[in-house]
Amino acid sequence: MGKIRDGLKRTGRNFFKPYEWMSGDTITQHAKEIRSLAKSLFARSDEVFNEETFEEAKLRYNLSEKDLAIRAKNFKRLAIFFFVLAVGVFLYGLYHTFWLFNFLAGIACFGIACGLLGFFIKYHFWYFQIKQRELGFTLKEWFEYGILGKSKHKRLEKNE
Repeated sequence: MGKIRDGLKRTGRNFFKPYEWMSGDTITQHAKEIRSLAKSLFARSDEVFNEETFEEAKLRYNLSEKDLAIRAKNFKRLAIFFFVLAVGVFLYGLYHTFWLFNFLAGIACFGIACGLLGFFIKYHFWYFQIKQRELGFTLKEWFEYGILGKSKHKRLEKNE
C-alpha cells in the first residue's frame, strides 16, 4: 500500500504542473523582451545616427537635378495616390460599418486605411526632404511645415 501511495504522490507532483503546461518560462522571457523593446522604442535619444547632408547624399547616389525633380514628382504622385486610396478605403469601411452593419469589414478597412496612410507618410516625407533639399527632418517638423503649412522654421528659411 505504501508503494502505491508513493507512486501516486510522485505521479501527482510530476503530472500537475500548470506553469509548465502554459510554458511559463517562455511567456516570462517574451514579456521581458517586449518590455525591453518598448523601453528602447520610447526612449529619447539625442544621438544623430547619420549626419549626411543633402548634397553629400546627392553625390553618393550620383543624382542630377533632373533626377531629383523626377523623383520628387513621383514621390508627390505616390503620396497623393495613397492618400486618396486611404480615404476611399476608410469611407468604404464606414459604409460597411454603419449602413450594412458589417463591423468586421469596417475594422478590416480601417486597418488597410492605416497601412495606406503609412505609405502616404513615407512618400510625402521623402518628397518634403527633396523639396527642402535637406535631410534629417523629424516627423513633427514634417507634419508642421510640410502638411499643416505653418510659418517657416529657421531651418527651412535658410533653404529659400
